[in-house]
Amino acid sequence: MRMDLKQHGASERGQSLMAPEGVAIQVEVATLGRRGMAFVIDLTCITGLCLLLLMFLIPLIDIGVDVGGAFGLVAWFLLLNFYFPLFEGLKGGRTPGKMLTKIRVIDCSGAALTLKAVFARNFMRDLELWLPLKVIFFNSILMSDLPGWSVPFAILWALVLLFFPLFSSQRFRLGDLVAGTMVVDCPRVSLLKDLAAPLASDNKEEESLTFTKEQMSVYGVYELQVLEEILRQKPPPKKEVLDGVVAKIKGKIAFDRKTDLSPRAFLAEFYRAQRAHLESEMALGKKKLDKFDEH
Repeated sequence: MRMDLKQHGASERGQSLMAPEGVAIQVEVATLGRRGMAFVIDLTCITGLCLLLLMFLIPLIDIGVDVGGAFGLVAWFLLLNFYFPLFEGLKGGRTPGKMLTKIRVIDCSGAALTLKAVFARNFMRDLELWLPLKVIFFNSILMSDLPGWSVPFAILWALVLLFFPLFSSQRFRLGDLVAGTMVVDCPRVSLLKDLAAPLASDNKEEESLTFTKEQMSVYGVYELQVLEEILRQKPPPKKEVLDGVVAKIKGKIAFDRKTDLSPRAFLAEFYRAQRAHLESEMALGKKKLDKFDEH
């Protein structure tokens, strides 16, 4: 059930992304205020970690202040450049700051975030943030050898890079455009307790499906949430759309048994079984974020 998402429609913040199955998935673009707050929190964490490392480097001061200072600069450089991509790559697009402000980075194609994408979007920060700030505040030093008429143009270029997200309805940074990502409000991750039963009771078929553990291990929380969106959609998707979703699921989990259940009833049974499986795994400390997660 790969979600190759395409933009289908948009409000001011809400984005309707169209899956290949013909089902519109709603996401909300994170506000610049929340993104800015997350960035401040993360910078505070980086500073704290750097100071903590320096506390362990204090004995080096006996060797020489320059050595301790050099280690401090190296620590700051590594944290500043690898803190964001490693957290976003390993924590589903969330840094500590994003977790606290309840936002996350997602792949615009609907696929799981890759380290390549998060490194690309974060390494662009040097170009779109740190370099423009240096040009604005230290232009007299950086451009001392350049003609005076070029300084205003350099500052204008720096301002365009800094405020680029203001000109995009989806608040894209240049890094997002390069990596094919966007920052959205965190989707609900809790597994609802009351969805499966009403869905099952809506269908009068008495047949009950069972799935193997291997079949249940294919998908994760993200796919369960997508299936929930499909089952909750009002008005319900057309039968052809549900037939397509059922076919994709059956193919992915290698389900070849014949069943008389309607497509919606099959999806309800699969949802209930998948949710029960994920809840039991989570009780054991195992959380499968999506179908790409090997944990």
